[in-house]
Amino acid sequence: MKRKKDNTMNIEGTYTFQASPEAVWRCLSDQQLLTRALPGIEVLERVSQGIYTVTLSINQAPLKGTYKERVMLSNYYAPHYCHIGIDGDNLNGDGIIQLRAHEHMTIVNYKGSVRIGKLGALVPPALTRGITKLILQQFFNELAAQLRDLNHVE
Repeated sequence: MKRKKDNTMNIEGTYTFQASPEAVWRCLSDQQLLTRALPGIEVLERVSQGIYTVTLSINQAPLKGTYKERVMLSNYYAPHYCHIGIDGDNLNGDGIIQLRAHEHMTIVNYKGSVRIGKLGALVPPALTRGITKLILQQFFNELAAQLRDLNHVE
């Protein structure tokens, strides 16, 4: 009997923002800012408190495609902690985001696991992890740019 390949990948990392945890939390909670910051986002729609549907287009092979998933935010303790769940046909997973003040900065730690559907069985885990980290880096870089713009406006 063949053992089914597990398509689960663990992701973790940090990002440092030149802003307070409260400012970073406000950006992470702002649907319009998230729509601009998430690479490939087509739709981010709030279904109910803490539940969103997300349609995301990924242009990097081999994950290239459009994904429509349900994202649930729970156990949040603003501005320090949030649990994120993903439930969909193509992606399933859960993780946490933690914000920690350090001097005049905020360090964001993220950690979680994602299970990619049928496509995940065809793609080497290291490649999938690399693409996912690239997308996360693009997201955090764009969020940092938006935070800088907001600080110049205020």
